[in-house]
Amino acid sequence: MGYRGDRHFPFLLLSSLIFFLQVVVFKSYAADLALGSVLRPSDFSSPWVSPRKTFSLGFFAVDPTNTSLYVVAIALTGGVRIWTAGGRSPLAAVDSAGYLHLQPDGNLRLVDGSGATVWETGTAGRGVTAAGLRDSGNFELRNGSSVVWDSFSQPTDTIVQTQNFSSGWWNDTIVYYNEGPNTTSHMSNTSITSPGLRLEINGIVSLSDPSFSQPSNIAYSSDFGDNNDLFRYLRLDDDGNLRAYSYMLASRQETARWSAVTDQCEVFGWCGNMGICSYNDTEPSCGCPSQNFELVDPGDPRGGCKRRQELRDCPGAEVFFVGIAACEQNCLSGASCGAATSLADGTGLCYLKVSNFLSGYQSRALPSTSFVKVCGPGVYNQPPPPADQPQKGSSNLSAWIIVVVVAGTISGLILLETALWWCFCRNSRRYGPSGRTTRCRSTPPARRCSSPTRSSTVRRKASKRSSEKAASAPFTGACWPTGWSSP
Repeated sequence: MGYRGDRHFPFLLLSSLIFFLQVVVFKSYAADLALGSVLRPSDFSSPWVSPRKTFSLGFFAVDPTNTSLYVVAIALTGGVRIWTAGGRSPLAAVDSAGYLHLQPDGNLRLVDGSGATVWETGTAGRGVTAAGLRDSGNFELRNGSSVVWDSFSQPTDTIVQTQNFSSGWWNDTIVYYNEGPNTTSHMSNTSITSPGLRLEINGIVSLSDPSFSQPSNIAYSSDFGDNNDLFRYLRLDDDGNLRAYSYMLASRQETARWSAVTDQCEVFGWCGNMGICSYNDTEPSCGCPSQNFELVDPGDPRGGCKRRQELRDCPGAEVFFVGIAACEQNCLSGASCGAATSLADGTGLCYLKVSNFLSGYQSRALPSTSFVKVCGPGVYNQPPPPADQPQKGSSNLSAWIIVVVVAGTISGLILLETALWWCFCRNSRRYGPSGRTTRCRSTPPARRCSSPTRSSTVRRKASKRSSEKAASAPFTGACWPTGWSSP
């Protein structure tokens, strides 16, 4: 019997392994969608979901207060979107009569109420047999086991953990943040050919390239190494900053754990064209270079500034209102120069701004002076108050706080002294109502007094003489609190 058991053991093990693999495959593709499937904005209660229901693909209102336009997006449980069909510029939105259709030819189309195609995958005739949303957050169109199209290959503003962001999606129009292999000694002077950005499950942001011997870790999330019931993703937010987030699946709360630019004013274009970014007490704020400018939209300080009078309409010569002479003259002599920055770090460098989009940052810590070209005369902005000089409103508030604190302290001391008198001296012969002058050795509450200790036998024998002497002699006993033993 032992021989037969040993003989069949490999078969049983192989059978169990095959069954396990079948279960895994079934669970992985349990949410597959058949060709011809349709999803509408009214199906908000039944979106396409991943096997574990961690992610869902459905319609989301562009404006929660106005449900007239919808976009198709993939979202985490709780509503945090990680991908939007067609991106966000321009927005691929449809009305309430629109729908998402997985056509029999394998093409996934977003159609509006008029029947016009707003967005599509372009996978018609490529052998797509099914579609499905994976537990990783990736939506795939497949031909058997091979992926024909997937959302991870078409990212919008977010990449999730283990998703690769390749060089084909980089936009190098303007560089305002740079972090890479030049910061690590083992990769210095390395030529990057096909970089990829990736957020690991443990919270490391890494950069890879075929020329690297190993990925370069460029950032660590503040909760690095914590993998307890959370999901991570990188998102390029509306303020232009790249941040790493941790999303707690149980509480459905996201927390920023790292940002590419720690100083928001250093994000290019944060305050729009001609806008100047500076800090108030708590957060960055936007303004204009001088009173020769005004906000494009008074209700949106981040919308940028515009000249009150365009340079082409200047009545006379173009005038600078601040600047260092040499840098000023270089910009004055150039017709295409709109602004200039002169460094005060000892290098003597002068940067001429010829771009149609200008963005500034105001701080006492900057070792530079910048100026812009305006029609004269130039009108300065009012300088900000010194750091040690509080504003009028805050000064009045501080004065009231001081008054309240002092008055409260005095009142508290008076109440405390009254309470102490009431507890310790109200029954005293000296300070109490009787007005007697008994001296007490201590001042705890509720005293009782007694003559010097004498035995009861002595008191009986000399009671008469003691009484007579006590009537004429002063009291020489001691007081002690009730409940205490006599000394």
